[in-house]
Amino acid sequence: MTARRGSVVAGAVLTATATGLMGLATSGVAYTAASSKRTAVRPTALATLGDAVGQRPRGIVADCAKGSGVPQGSLSVFRSRGNLVVGPLAMSGAARVPGFYSPEFGGNKFPLYVKAAHRVTLALTADTRGRAGLAYGPLPPGEVGVREAHRVITFIACRRGQFSPGLGAKAGRLSFWAGGVVARAPRCVPLLIWVDDEPAPRRAVIHLGVRDCTVQTAERPASCTPGEAEALVERFISAFSARDLRGLDEVF
Repeated sequence: MTARRGSVVAGAVLTATATGLMGLATSGVAYTAASSKRTAVRPTALATLGDAVGQRPRGIVADCAKGSGVPQGSLSVFRSRGNLVVGPLAMSGAARVPGFYSPEFGGNKFPLYVKAAHRVTLALTADTRGRAGLAYGPLPPGEVGVREAHRVITFIACRRGQFSPGLGAKAGRLSFWAGGVVARAPRCVPLLIWVDDEPAPRRAVIHLGVRDCTVQTAERPASCTPGEAEALVERFISAFSARDLRGLDEVF
């Protein structure tokens, strides 16, 4: 009886989710960032499964060779109220509320600093998929938008006194990377931040052109063809059957 009940529940979940995924290909309702219609943010349980695991994700690595050491090593960036500071990480201007959103850039530039000999991993939460990106480290030439930006990036600072190719000299107390956070529209961008060998992430939020993160401007959903929707359904069924949380997160 228990096994039968579990099969029924699983079947109901698969049916409901498949219906929702197929709806992506047929829905005619869409709102842009300029729309006056607003909707409360309610992340779904499946969209946050990857975050709940708390495992450090793998992504692009920006190490000492890909950054620029700061010879003077001023730590004043860690004392400014307008900067987002998390342990050895500082993002210049990223703590302002509301922060500035540049339509030309598609987000905002936040010079990023990491103290010498530290490692910091930044990851976007699942609910920002297709809507925001981290524009740091190796990027393709030309205009960089959400599609070209990264979802996960690990910064490895130079050791103090280590030669920095980007600087052309020995690094000081900080390493620096130019870049910023891009988004399709003004929004709050939650970050998961792993510092050195800490097993669980710290959390922060960047306000890109918005003040209140409990209310989000409705954005145009990503569209897909019926064939793409069917492929999403198949991926979901496979991941659900295998209890693959990371696979479920990738679908959503």
